[in-house]
Amino acid sequence: MGRPALLFVLGCISKTDTAAEKRAEKGSCVWQRKKKGSTTEIVRALAEPLAKELGLIIWDVTFTKEGADWYLRIFIDKEGGVGIDDCVDLTHAINPVLDSEDPIPQEYTLEVSSPGINRKLTRPEHFEAFLEAPVRVKLIRPLENGVRELEGILIDVAENGDFEVDGAEFLGYARQVIQQMELLEDRYVTNLPGKVTFGVSSQHYTFTENAFVELVKRFGQERYAFYYNETGTHQILDDVKNRVCDLGILYLSHENEVVMRKVIEENHLVFTELFSAKPHVFLQKDHPLASKKVVSVHDLAPYPRLNFVQGEYESVYFSEELFSSIPVDKEIRVNDRGAIVNFMLGLNAYTISSGIFPKYLNGENIISVPLAENETMHIGYVLNENQELSELGKSYLEELRKYAPANP
Repeated sequence: MGRPALLFVLGCISKTDTAAEKRAEKGSCVWQRKKKGSTTEIVRALAEPLAKELGLIIWDVTFTKEGADWYLRIFIDKEGGVGIDDCVDLTHAINPVLDSEDPIPQEYTLEVSSPGINRKLTRPEHFEAFLEAPVRVKLIRPLENGVRELEGILIDVAENGDFEVDGAEFLGYARQVIQQMELLEDRYVTNLPGKVTFGVSSQHYTFTENAFVELVKRFGQERYAFYYNETGTHQILDDVKNRVCDLGILYLSHENEVVMRKVIEENHLVFTELFSAKPHVFLQKDHPLASKKVVSVHDLAPYPRLNFVQGEYESVYFSEELFSSIPVDKEIRVNDRGAIVNFMLGLNAYTISSGIFPKYLNGENIISVPLAENETMHIGYVLNENQELSELGKSYLEELRKYAPANP
């Protein structure tokens, strides 16, 4: 059983766990009950009802080893701030409960104090309490640009843990902070192997999904957190800019290159080409045009054209399909590849893309036929400027290059 020495701010008392000593003197067995949750979770659960009775809140609980000694720290708060009497009151209230419940087997020092002005924000309610307040974000490891500390006004908090500081400049950094904290917890608290993390945002290509599957097969360890998002073109740029993902996959063409490069540069991103591909038409295998060696835009006129939704950025520059600026009588906009395949099969609809299509993921029902029009898709990836590819990023690009057309 633990033997706590009690310490509170601006004054302290210390004592040993006399109950434990008496049991030891008598040679009695100490019963170790099974506890659910971590030490800090158990202590928080014990302390919160006591704090509530005293008009206090438990801000945080930590249990850390410093040198040869362990410290259980309970941070308390209340409207208007806490004083020495509050620390004394909670210490006297929690001490017999810790003696009785015995949540910690080793000797430790108990400290009860205020979290102070420079308090850490670690829980959702902490962030909610300090909206519109100045904050400093300290990173365990520097970002790709060498930054370790970020300062600004906390203006928004999302349910997924993302937070926004100073008008979105740091939106998405929270994910990196959380991942770094999880790595530390895995290493020093749970002793579990660290999670492998990697994320991609991509236009709607089967080959990017297939390459991601192969990456997970190669590098998915016992624990991992991978992210794959097929989405609109502008959202890809936002995801990479805000570090929601490691890299984004999209294409440039003669039709969109000038505008897209401008948008990419304005977002402090860099585009690197992987390979080029000539445009093809995707059709179902029994389509009236399926037997043709080459299809023209004129041939496609009687059939419904399928385009992926781009939301508020519906324009030829953000379109995932070549020649989308050509007017048609029949058009259907969709937001996922499953729907687009169903419409091809049921309506003899078509879409225009790269022609790269791993059949074993989609069967033999959909084929691609070269398009007669002269255009080239330059398929590549976008990164934040000054960002270096991770090893997983390099491996993913290797998988993608396997799908480069032999004769683009």
